[in-house]
Amino acid sequence: MEKVKNFNSFLSDLILEQIGQGELPIKLSKRLSNLLGELNHTIADRLLEDDEDGMPSKFTLIDLDDKEIDMFTYATSPKITEYIVKNTNTEDLEKNLKYYDSHAEVRSEMWTVNRSPIKIGKLINKIYPNMFVNAGKSGQDIESFVNAVKSERSKHEGKFKIVKGEDIVKYYNQDKYESGSYSALHNSCMAYSHCAPYIGFYANNDVELVVLMSDKGDIIRGRAILWNLTHIDGRKVERKFMDRIYTIQQHDVEKFINLAEKNGWLYKKDQDMYDSTPIIDTVDDTEEQRILKIKGIKKHKAYPYMDTMKYFNIRGGFLTNDENSAGSSFITLESADGGYINSNGYELSYDEYSDSIVNEDDMVWLDNEDRNMHRDHAVYSEYEGEWASPEYAEEHWKYSKLEEDWIPEDYMVYVSSIKQWVSDNYADDHFNKCDFDDEYYKENEILESDVHGCVPKKKAVFVITEEDMDLDDYVKLNFNNYNEYFGGQIDVRYKGDKSYFTVTDVKTGKEYHIDNYLKGTAFVKNIKKGVI
Repeated sequence: MEKVKNFNSFLSDLILEQIGQGELPIKLSKRLSNLLGELNHTIADRLLEDDEDGMPSKFTLIDLDDKEIDMFTYATSPKITEYIVKNTNTEDLEKNLKYYDSHAEVRSEMWTVNRSPIKIGKLINKIYPNMFVNAGKSGQDIESFVNAVKSERSKHEGKFKIVKGEDIVKYYNQDKYESGSYSALHNSCMAYSHCAPYIGFYANNDVELVVLMSDKGDIIRGRAILWNLTHIDGRKVERKFMDRIYTIQQHDVEKFINLAEKNGWLYKKDQDMYDSTPIIDTVDDTEEQRILKIKGIKKHKAYPYMDTMKYFNIRGGFLTNDENSAGSSFITLESADGGYINSNGYELSYDEYSDSIVNEDDMVWLDNEDRNMHRDHAVYSEYEGEWASPEYAEEHWKYSKLEEDWIPEDYMVYVSSIKQWVSDNYADDHFNKCDFDDEYYKENEILESDVHGCVPKKKAVFVITEEDMDLDDYVKLNFNNYNEYFGGQIDVRYKGDKSYFTVTDVKTGKEYHIDNYLKGTAFVKNIKKGVI
């Protein structure tokens, strides 16, 4: 403690004052201070102010994490106090508390010992317990602060571009998304290839799309429709409105908002599916519900699901986000199947086979393809209880003429005797399966076997199983009477199945097939000698 008692700098006095409470002044790294200075956020301002004033805290030497953009690193004041007492003299204390960012200088050892990574939001709650709400107050809550930090740290990752025409269809497709797990972008209902005709509505109407490109090639990390507004609250305007933002990483939403602010666009306060969500005007920084209108919109063969501008007056040729302003004849664009809800509340869908809008009641769901199709163009499998497109059926199912039904390939069996495919259920009900060759046969094509259950006639032999068998009767055997007249003396086996052996009567030259268990018996020996 002698070293600490000798400190006479301002920082030393603070340490002397706070050391008994296990606290040191909050100290931010230079690079963190610089980043926070770029943010327009209450929490950023508070951290910078407390760093400058030397506010006492149990957490100090706060820095950016070098691995994760949503993490800070820190040291506890007691640990750093202990380090100071043991390792730092008066002249070096203030120097060692500084953090150097330039390549010409390196951070002091004090910034490398006893460090712990922590989620940004968790650290804020520890430093300022119950001071800031977790969410709900953009620019003041912890969630928006975390997103602002993440956005600022990654602002050089990816670049924006505005596309239109067929490029909108291109970048809406999930094949053009950067890989990721659960996200707003990946879970968009308009991300599938079969939605291309719906997205064509944007291309047909010269609508623009803002895309955040990935640095991994011609793929995107986020997108948002950019509308050219003609009216706001009934007043004629020439403004742009950025609709709902879809991203993989939540912090990328901030990049879109920054872009909107830079260009003077309006944007949704919350990135949701509701038409009544407040709209922020970046020109005057007001936030309120607004009635937006876009004129000059042409009808299309199919329509995308709309998050905001979902009321389309086809006759008047305009879109709006306000149902009461849509006129007496409008449709609601809230269908994930390319259709719409008409003014009577009846839902219609797009059918790709007829390339037209049809009644929803005429559509059927394709379980294996996650989409709808008009029943007149779809294929139904009674066996599966499911519908499929003809293309899917041809690739994954087979048609059974006998059953007049489509059967999944894994449940089809081929009956060679009739040269047809049938379902396994049908085969079990109408045919007999011989386990020895795993084939199905009609009733008149098989013989019963004590060993094999059944044997096809074309592959069958008669085998003697009893010693008192009359060999003359054996010679007269045929498929129609063997079981009736000879009972347990004769059995049917597969030719060459190794369950029997063959002997020749030396007297007559006739061959007899005999069960293996009779080998070496007097019966067999007498046959070989020709005495039976």
